[in-house]
Amino acid sequence: MKTINYIVAYLSRIFSELSDKIDNFIGSNTINFIPDGIFAFLDAYKEFISHLSFDQLYIMTHLCFLSSIFLAVWNLASVFYGDALIVKLDLENRLPKLAKFIRLRRKFQQYYFGINLILIFVIVIMLFLVNLFILIYIK
Repeated sequence: MKTINYIVAYLSRIFSELSDKIDNFIGSNTINFIPDGIFAFLDAYKEFISHLSFDQLYIMTHLCFLSSIFLAVWNLASVFYGDALIVKLDLENRLPKLAKFIRLRRKFQQYYFGINLILIFVIVIMLFLVNLFILIYIK
């Protein structure tokens, strides 16, 4: 239990230092392009996060990771089904002005696939390690 408390205190200290650095950076700029509504939302979000228990923070982290996996899978599906739609509708021949863009898009498909696959594996490994850590150290 001491290890968990130490880690929570350490992460809390890091997040507070990061928050202070962000506040100093934003405060030092003379031109502010971000509306005040966003700052109010971020302050309310910080307040919400600060009142969560350890279990609730764990669940929030889990949900963030799962939503990242969902977005990566959605991106993969949209890329490949988009290409199938382009082939089925024969857009490359019907719209010759877009043919160059379509060929460029096909070239980058491999990179999209690789990046999203790596992202999914990294997130799954991180989730596995977090779950294993909690399983071992929380009793």
